[in-house]
Amino acid sequence: MSSILALLWIILSKFIFDYAFYRDVKIEKEIFEKKNTSLGISYAGFLISLSYLIYSTFNYESFLRELITLIYLTFLLLAGVYVFDLIFLRKIDLKEEILKNNIPAGISQAFYFFSISLILSGAFWEKEKLIFSFIYSLIYLILGMFLLFISKFLMNKIISLDFQEEIKKENLASSFSLGGLVMAVSFVVFASISGEYAGSLLKDILITVIYFAISLILMIVFYFIFEYLIFRRVKLSKEILENNLSASLLIGSIFIAGSLITIVVMG
Repeated sequence: MSSILALLWIILSKFIFDYAFYRDVKIEKEIFEKKNTSLGISYAGFLISLSYLIYSTFNYESFLRELITLIYLTFLLLAGVYVFDLIFLRKIDLKEEILKNNIPAGISQAFYFFSISLILSGAFWEKEKLIFSFIYSLIYLILGMFLLFISKFLMNKIISLDFQEEIKKENLASSFSLGGLVMAVSFVVFASISGEYAGSLLKDILITVIYFAISLILMIVFYFIFEYLIFRRVKLSKEILENNLSASLLIGSIFIAGSLITIVVMG
């Protein structure tokens, strides 16, 4: 029965996505008639993220437990992305940009969907009581979004690049750079809470913050190494402003490298 539930939930996810974000438009018309690539990317990000949540949290023990879990985690996934759109990207109306077929906006939202699904899947441990899993998921969602916001704020300053303004200008390179940063932080949060239980919530949070701090330092160090030593004849931030997609992939990989090395070092 749990397998059937998972399949039905994936089918229903389209209507959930509609209601949560695009109640005043028809997605089918936007994607297929207007060929809105941005909206298609955003919806694909949601679908993949929800599928990953199902894959990582289902234990196939109780139909009722899985149903409640699905409803709760789907709500957190949508709420997390909504808060990102409303607060962390407050300079732009991401929904409006996506409906204008601003592809970088759709890519950014897709990255946020998968980022939050990673954090939730890492936080949702199968504890003795379901309520503990729910509490951990909510706390780590809030913590993860806060860490994502800090990383974006600092990188804006260090790289001298306003991700929001560049996305509004349909700068594809900026969306991939931001996506690399978002995924890097999510990997660190996921790794820090997916290991052995530290014994208390405060200890787990402290470990996560330490992981994050180390990874952020490594990201910054790696960026400066590439900026001033390896590619000293070019300015990476300027390349992003000029919508150089190759440069954005490099910067994104620098961020992810910092997070993965942190995970390896911290064990």
